[in-house]
Amino acid sequence: MSFASKILTRFCPLIGVLLAISSSVAQLPLARLSTVFPPGGKAGTTFEVTVTGSDLEEVQLHFPHANIISKPKLNDKTGEPEANKFLVTIGADVPPGSYEARVFSRFGVSNPRAFLVGVLPEITSPATNHTVDSATGVPLGTVVNGRADANAVDHFRFTAKKGQRVLIECLARDIDSRMDDTLVLYDSGGRELARQRRGGLLDFIAPAEGQFILAASDFTYRGGEEYFYRLTIGAGPHIDFILPPSGLAGTKNNYTLYGRNLPGGTPAKGWSIDGKPLEQRTVEIELPGDPASQRSSPTGLALKPAEAVLDGIEYRLNTAQGVSNPVLLSFAGAPVVTEREPNDQPDQAQKVPLPCEFVGQFYPAADRDWVSFEAKKGDIYWIEVFSHRLGLPTAPFALVQRVARNEKGEEAVSDVHELYAADANIGGPEFNTTTRDPSWRFEVKEDGAYRVRVADLFNRQDSNPRFVYRLSLRKETPDFRLVVLPQAPPPVNKDAKEVMLWTP
Repeated sequence: MSFASKILTRFCPLIGVLLAISSSVAQLPLARLSTVFPPGGKAGTTFEVTVTGSDLEEVQLHFPHANIISKPKLNDKTGEPEANKFLVTIGADVPPGSYEARVFSRFGVSNPRAFLVGVLPEITSPATNHTVDSATGVPLGTVVNGRADANAVDHFRFTAKKGQRVLIECLARDIDSRMDDTLVLYDSGGRELARQRRGGLLDFIAPAEGQFILAASDFTYRGGEEYFYRLTIGAGPHIDFILPPSGLAGTKNNYTLYGRNLPGGTPAKGWSIDGKPLEQRTVEIELPGDPASQRSSPTGLALKPAEAVLDGIEYRLNTAQGVSNPVLLSFAGAPVVTEREPNDQPDQAQKVPLPCEFVGQFYPAADRDWVSFEAKKGDIYWIEVFSHRLGLPTAPFALVQRVARNEKGEEAVSDVHELYAADANIGGPEFNTTTRDPSWRFEVKEDGAYRVRVADLFNRQDSNPRFVYRLSLRKETPDFRLVVLPQAPPPVNKDAKEVMLWTP
């Protein structure tokens, strides 16, 4: 027997053991959390919560806030814990917003799911309201937690006074649901009054006092445990946007809120969204100066990976009529300059100092804004637009020009650079940082006057005052953000007939 054969004979059993260990490690179960239902609750209450997923053994339900407490639900007869059921208590002092729910189990810590804390009374939609006659009665100012059933529509009944503005919002995809929500509103006679197919807000003014029927379903009538939703029917305040959208840290200034049902508000100079008039109200807001406060993540806003560079606070309007939805108020990197019309033509360019943050709106349709400034040779600035990263369906574009004078004193204009979407993805598929917001490192080659044109490549016909932007003209300053990502789940066996959907 050769030396090589002896070696193989001696070590083959060991190799077999190592391969078996490697295979078993690769196939270890991993706790996966699919749903938490109901997906939220009112502060100051205790209620039952059920979780679903895979490889959930010996589980504990965990929340990041110390005053959101869960304990196993015990069976009334046996006194033993019921599988995957918990009693959750939300402390009265827990701020409204979205929190991550996870399960700690025998097979590790699961992926998170969104769990919302609110201030309104909450109910659970029954599984028997699939007809108009069986519609569930809902008082205004109530949150309904429900699940869409396949090939079925959930019906709800509420009463409104003549002229009362009722706001209806359904959260589904924003809270990790697979439901593509569709809302249809009818009067008591069955006549359709309004419809919302894109998610978001259904804004309705009651034409007469009486009862109204709201139908909620998945757009393609799918259903099941993972097709859950949170439906709010009320007349409380709603903020669509804020101007200016940013401010310097450590300052106190006046900001104007634009929205609906704003107590003490006035009509917003003819502005509307989807034909619905807006109101405006001025409030004083103090931005924190503490760097730690500036880095804290908003609890009620879902930020995408590209938005990780944004620092800011979450603002809500707290009134006797209720608490509004949250809006992001960003921290500016330089003094804020607000747009002044007219500035649509090059000769109307608004002169700004450097550095600064110029804030404006892509409004009305096909709007283009010009700003001008003086720069010195050798200076380095970053020119960056924030709009898409503010959660808006915009595609900002910027053109930088140098403005000189010839011997006759005539204006001689030359294009320096065109700024388009930033397609750099430094986070890969797990943390995609691509954005339609452009940015550019501007190294000044000559002393003189420069100007920048800002426009929205998408904003051709739709006039929407909500489409705001921040044009940052700032000195080059080193900075960084640290992002921690969970390990991606193991690949699914190629012969598996079932695909496990999982959100890290």
